[in-house]
Amino acid sequence: MLVSRVSGGLRALEKQGCRNVAVALDGYFPQYPHPSDPNYQTEVQRRIETRLKARDENEKARKFFGRVTTVPEFPDSFTPTDLSKCDARPFTKMIPVKRCRVGLIGKKVGMMNLYDEHGQRHPCTVLHVDNNEVLRMKLRANHPRGLSALLVGWGNKKLRSTDWGRLGEYNKFKVSPKKRVVEFHVSKEALLPPGTHLDVRHFLPGQKVDIQGQTKFKRWCGVVKRWGFAGGPASHNSTCFHRRPGSIGHCADPGKIMKGKKMMGPVGGKLRWQRHQYIMRIDPRNGLLFVRGQVPCVRNAYCKIVDSFLRAPLRPPFPTYFPDPEEVDPGPPCVMKKKLRFDWTAINDPDEKAWYDHLTRDLRS
Repeated sequence: MLVSRVSGGLRALEKQGCRNVAVALDGYFPQYPHPSDPNYQTEVQRRIETRLKARDENEKARKFFGRVTTVPEFPDSFTPTDLSKCDARPFTKMIPVKRCRVGLIGKKVGMMNLYDEHGQRHPCTVLHVDNNEVLRMKLRANHPRGLSALLVGWGNKKLRSTDWGRLGEYNKFKVSPKKRVVEFHVSKEALLPPGTHLDVRHFLPGQKVDIQGQTKFKRWCGVVKRWGFAGGPASHNSTCFHRRPGSIGHCADPGKIMKGKKMMGPVGGKLRWQRHQYIMRIDPRNGLLFVRGQVPCVRNAYCKIVDSFLRAPLRPPFPTYFPDPEEVDPGPPCVMKKKLRFDWTAINDPDEKAWYDHLTRDLRS
């Protein structure tokens, strides 16, 4: 819809209750005029002059006031989190911009097997979350999604092993030196003050998380290990051709190796995301997370754990889990309770022989 003061139809549109007229009167132009409009040149010139005037005013204000940053105000104390109101079921949509929480830094301990209440075995990766604390905030105004950032540190580091440049920053925010520092993108509603302790109860058992880590570097590998080639034949008078790629080029036309040809090269050593991993168990006493499946990093390596981008929990502890100030023992481990896909596998009374009736139903019929 064309909104122009020269055409004389502005008041007519205003009487019709058009939503775009009010913002156009204030200097905001919702729609650009079409070149076929008779007042196209006048309208374009007026819009250009308005933008240039606003740009000059912004430049004068920036030189006079300097860079203006709005620091959020935090309360002196936070209310303890009530886990009974939290829900780990997946949201099945992308995380809303106002609900992006901070994540945790974990160190891979190894892998083990866990058995659920129905007796099924699940291979799990054990991640150690040791003394995660918020270092400082990074307020950003030009982020494409309007998010800010939080710097989180893992563990404790000796003072004699810390750089002098880092000690001043740790002293400023009253945080102990950290072995590992990672940046997390969070919404403005989920910002936390420096020094906030992040517990493993930041996540819920049964929710899905995304984990980022650096894959194991396997150096220079051939095509059999890198791409899964079958290699050459092992018989019929073949010599030294068992693990080779074979022909890689062409004839005189085009007379070159095409781009993207799968050949030998370095394997691993890259940052990778592992999406939609279930948290099977949480041990708050020892700071352990048991994640079902594999994690893209080697043992004793650090990884980044955040809420699943497309399967975030429905009602997580927001912005994080705040324990009771009088808490002495965080409690026993929390285990995921998920209903099986086939209910007949969970047998309460073996005398009923539900499994026998189910398996022999076709034979009896």
